[in-house]
Amino acid sequence: MAGNARQVINMANSIVGVSILSMPFCFKESGLLLGVILVLVTGFITKKTCMFLIRSAIMARRRSYEFLAFHVFGVSGKLFVEMCMILFLFGICISFYVVMGDLAPAMVARFMSIENSSSLRYTLLIGIAVLVILPLCLLRNLDHLASMSAFSIMFYFFLIVVIFWHAFPKLWDGTWIHTAELWRPAGALQVLPILSLALACQSNVFEIYDSVPDPDVPKMRFVVNHAVNLCSALYISVGFLGYVAFVDKDFGGNIIMSFPDSGLTEGIKMFFAVSLAISFPLMIFPCRTSIHSLIYRRAVAVQPVICGEGEEAEEKNVVLQDMVTLFVDFSNEWRCYGIGVFLGYCTG
Repeated sequence: MAGNARQVINMANSIVGVSILSMPFCFKESGLLLGVILVLVTGFITKKTCMFLIRSAIMARRRSYEFLAFHVFGVSGKLFVEMCMILFLFGICISFYVVMGDLAPAMVARFMSIENSSSLRYTLLIGIAVLVILPLCLLRNLDHLASMSAFSIMFYFFLIVVIFWHAFPKLWDGTWIHTAELWRPAGALQVLPILSLALACQSNVFEIYDSVPDPDVPKMRFVVNHAVNLCSALYISVGFLGYVAFVDKDFGGNIIMSFPDSGLTEGIKMFFAVSLAISFPLMIFPCRTSIHSLIYRRAVAVQPVICGEGEEAEEKNVVLQDMVTLFVDFSNEWRCYGIGVFLGYCTG
């Protein structure tokens, strides 16, 4: 099982994203104890649903969402699943751009002493899309992203250390105990959509399954369980420590915005923007599979050809370029919304 560490890292990186910034907000709204319980419950549900999908795919001999839906529900079910997958993954990618658009232009404007304008935002997002995201998204399989995914996971652990540094004074003197709420059911419904999306990895299950050598149920159970457990630990750590660190302040869905201005804070913003760019292919791979299945229809009983082969790969690459352009356009539409609110919409 140790040989599947690359798949564990890739799946964990596909789970962790902008949602980690909203964890302190979720713990503030639901309370510390209830927040931990909600993370654990959503993690348990994620594990179970992923394994249901794997077992169903093996039994039906279908290795994609679209063709598994066709096997069970027919043509209408396949179309419904394709549209749901596309809209869901579009929303995730838009949220990535929203956060990168909030972080990157401000850093560049401050460094170059220029105005942080909408034109700078567009220029940077288009540059990131063309020079960083697009080449990564044209890779043939997810195994090539393992080292970059490991870098992202290491950054999230570093983020925990920084948040702990901010929370340490309150942890030491115990003042947070008198201010923090442990149980606040009134906010559970507000944060449940965010937590559900935060641990959602079902859209990447089949991509990860295809990258596992000689895949079977025990190997996928190992990958899914370890990836979800790792992400749950990250979320609980960031949520608990972030809430304690800023318990006496009014903060929103992006905890980084509550950090005091410093070189370290700017570095964290930069690395977080880089980690989001690296994570883009993990969303694009299943999204372009659904788009390709929707647009370039073949006989419905036939499985799609593996991405990267022949003419189908060329068609997928064209679709991918169109998708990246659309994401940049959409990001400016949604930047007025808080990331927590937007993630809730995506889950809905």
